[in-house]
Amino acid sequence: MTKPPISPLPLALVMNNHLRNLHRFTKPLFKRLPIIAPRLNSTFGYLADIGTMGAAQNQVEFFKTGKFAVVGASADRSKYGNKVFRWYLDHNLPVVPINPKSPTIESHQTRASLSDLPCPSEYALSIITPPKVSSSVIAEAASLGIKNVWMQPGSDSPEVVALAREKGMNVIAGGPCILVSGEDAMKAAAKL
Repeated sequence: MTKPPISPLPLALVMNNHLRNLHRFTKPLFKRLPIIAPRLNSTFGYLADIGTMGAAQNQVEFFKTGKFAVVGASADRSKYGNKVFRWYLDHNLPVVPINPKSPTIESHQTRASLSDLPCPSEYALSIITPPKVSSSVIAEAASLGIKNVWMQPGSDSPEVVALAREKGMNVIAGGPCILVSGEDAMKAAAKL
């Protein structure tokens, strides 16, 4: 007699419960590891939707916007601000680099801030800045009517994500990087 296949949903729920229990026992460790703690804490708290349909839907919604800006774009090809910007270019997506210090990145004219974009509310943002900077980026984006933000790994914090959600934004945060998850989400958005 063969066993029925295991459904991924109950397995995910079991894993989630194990992770919650693990969180209780490792909480004191978080205080000693401030760099790792936010990433681990996101599994249990403010970003519980990672890996679920909610996160995938957020990513699809992000790509429906059609125009993109990379906040924290860099001229240095070894930095993620440049890699993310080039990802958009490699996928032939309309993208604008946002960097107040560099006049051009990959032969594209930069904008110093989001307010320099033509019709800023028509853009979705990839954010690659430290969390302290990301907070001001979210505030500026909300004031300009921007609704979709993808906070690349390292740019988010619980406070920044809460601020974005409070402002009514579709926010992707807590780990999924556009370099890894972007292509599938972009293809899913194109099918709709």
